[in-house]
Amino acid sequence: FNKAGLESIKFEGNRFAGILLNGAPLDLRGMFSTPLLYWYTGGRNSDSFAKANPISYLDKEHDLPMLILHGTKDGMVAYQNIEGFVEKCNQLGFKNISVRILEKGTHLDVGRWAFEENNTSAWIKKWLDEL
Repeated sequence: FNKAGLESIKFEGNRFAGILLNGAPLDLRGMFSTPLLYWYTGGRNSDSFAKANPISYLDKEHDLPMLILHGTKDGMVAYQNIEGFVEKCNQLGFKNISVRILEKGTHLDVGRWAFEENNTSAWIKKWLDEL
């Protein structure tokens, strides 16, 4: 989502066909307060926190297909993390956003699609087929 970052490495954002987000930290304000988060982002009110937060970069130009997969019992990236992100996508009028929630799913459950056939792998295959 960081256009300046992509431009700095000469990567054109229009090369993305879609974005698959599995248990991704999309709005750092919804993350657990941990030393690791602080070390990577600084304090929650700092400029470095805003620069590290993916939601800070969303704008109308990012309306490309997105599949967001997240578990309600994710102990690494709290489920609440996606709520603000999805809300902002809706405010921007994104039309291609799909959210699939794994009830009682953990961070590992969301990534398990790569190793076994399950609901998550079925959702991903369907989403890719429709791209």
